[in-house]
Amino acid sequence: MEDFIRENAESILEKAQTKLENQLRQSNSAVETLQQYLKEAHLVIAEKRKEVESAADEVQRAITEKQEATPESLKILENSTKGIDKKHASAQEYFSLASVSNGNKHYREALKWLNLAINVLSEEEKLSSLYAKLLFNKALVYWRLKEPKNEIEIYNELLKNFSESSKDNIQVQVARTMLNKALTLGTLEKPQEEIDTYDLLISRFSDSEVEAVQAEVARALVNKGMTLGTLEKPQGEIDTYDLLISRFSDSEVEAVQAEVASALVNKGIALGALEKPKEAIDTYDLLINRYSDSEAEAVQAEVASALVNKGMTLGTLEKPKEAIDTYDLLINRFSDSEAEAVQAQVARALINKGMTLGTLEKPQEEIDTYDLLINRFSDSEAEAVQAQVARALINKGVTLGTLEKPQEEIDTYDLLINRFSDSEAEAVQAQVARALINKGMTLGTLEKPQEEIDTYDLLINRFSDSEAEAVQAEVARALINKGMTLGTLEKPQEAIDVFDLLIERFSHSGNEQTQKSITISLANSAELALLVETPKQVLMRVTKVEEYTKEAETFAVMQFIRFLLANKTIIEVFSAIAAIPVETKLTWHFSEIKDYISNNFESKKLEQIQEIIAYFEKHQDLETLKNKLELDK
Repeated sequence: MEDFIRENAESILEKAQTKLENQLRQSNSAVETLQQYLKEAHLVIAEKRKEVESAADEVQRAITEKQEATPESLKILENSTKGIDKKHASAQEYFSLASVSNGNKHYREALKWLNLAINVLSEEEKLSSLYAKLLFNKALVYWRLKEPKNEIEIYNELLKNFSESSKDNIQVQVARTMLNKALTLGTLEKPQEEIDTYDLLISRFSDSEVEAVQAEVARALVNKGMTLGTLEKPQGEIDTYDLLISRFSDSEVEAVQAEVASALVNKGIALGALEKPKEAIDTYDLLINRYSDSEAEAVQAEVASALVNKGMTLGTLEKPKEAIDTYDLLINRFSDSEAEAVQAQVARALINKGMTLGTLEKPQEEIDTYDLLINRFSDSEAEAVQAQVARALINKGVTLGTLEKPQEEIDTYDLLINRFSDSEAEAVQAQVARALINKGMTLGTLEKPQEEIDTYDLLINRFSDSEAEAVQAEVARALINKGMTLGTLEKPQEAIDVFDLLIERFSHSGNEQTQKSITISLANSAELALLVETPKQVLMRVTKVEEYTKEAETFAVMQFIRFLLANKTIIEVFSAIAAIPVETKLTWHFSEIKDYISNNFESKKLEQIQEIIAYFEKHQDLETLKNKLELDK
């Protein structure tokens, strides 16, 4: 054996060394594989943590800006909280749970998690930005729950603890807290306290170099100006905008630039209200020239708004060509924008351009402009844009009507009705209602009274429960028109029933247009009652009209009805007619009761009645009426 070993030692050692080296290589490979696995695992964990942190930031941004979080971010954050021990969690973990609940609109649950988070904070954490975030989020939950007093109480607690902090991230939280507190005071109709809170924010942070804080200061100045405007203090409003503009006009921060642009738009509007159109235009031009090349969507929206307002101001100065050129500048500059706020201004510009072309008696160019708007934005889901598309269809229909193309007019209204009949946006609903009104009236001119009534019924049934004033006004108009059409069809009782329904439905409305509809209903039902009710009942209706309105033409008609029932003299009727302002364009017609008159009166009284009717329906010449009635004899 020893001889064998001696003779093969070298070979044995070589094989052993080779085997050992192979084993070492295998071990090294295993180690390298393990190291690579660990490295990849760390990368996955780091990426996952980064993904969760990014989702948490997105959800928190949405909450802070009072918007809805994206479903994707909310889902990622929610999945990250599934392993949390909800009975023994940290403040940060409870905060994550609260963010998820808030994002899912479970606000009471969010409040519970926020309170738990605050309760487990250490004394050291109560000095940190986490505590400020928790309080801020708690206030925002109360905002969602529409509990403004609790909301303000939490804002005050945050300010008490952190208003003097020198840390940048906490200063941002403090500034946002002051801004939100002011906004909530505004909703509580406490404008002076609102302004005082803006002033506190402005004075506290006016010299801040922190960009996010500067943005809040700029917003505070814009909001203060707007509040002064609602208080009818236009010069104070303008001075506030000027303070913002001078302080931040050179800022390169997009959020600040957006507020400067907003201030310039608002200043232009305020100058217009003060009947200073040239100064208003100069202000819009300052904004347009300063920010026309900006790529920031919020700034682009203000530039677009300035161009629309400039065009409208030029219109008031009777410069329609310059107005159209301004609208074209906006349309060409922003026609391809995907930003909804900008699209809304492009749509407004197209509407205004079309209307201006209408005033220049260029109906085909007007229609072409509306078509451009309709084709460009017909599929938009943005409510503000949809409202302009609906307006374009309405205006196109009206223009087709003036061109005596009633079927094309009706087809256009039908396109609007079919496209937007299910919309929940009040501005769009108002246009749908108008389309139905206009369609009904056009059917009336085509002598299709039953189709006309059916169209009004469609409007009434669709929108009878609406709380939107503009929509209510159209429902009232539909009832008026339906009642009048029934009257022309010699169905006085059905017409009266419709008028009475209108009066009952809208008697408490504060809308001026609806109040006029009530006046018309009361007066028309009083006239038609002559055909189906007793004189006593008619006079009761007349009294209701006189108590409801002092409008001169309506009052004179009521005196005429009293004269028909021998309740007033011809001199009293003439005096009421003479009291109608000379500039009034009379609209009353008596076609529904002409048979009643010819069947119930004769001789001199019939002649007097016919002369009064002629005055309303034909000549409106007071001296002629006086002579015909022989009142000087």
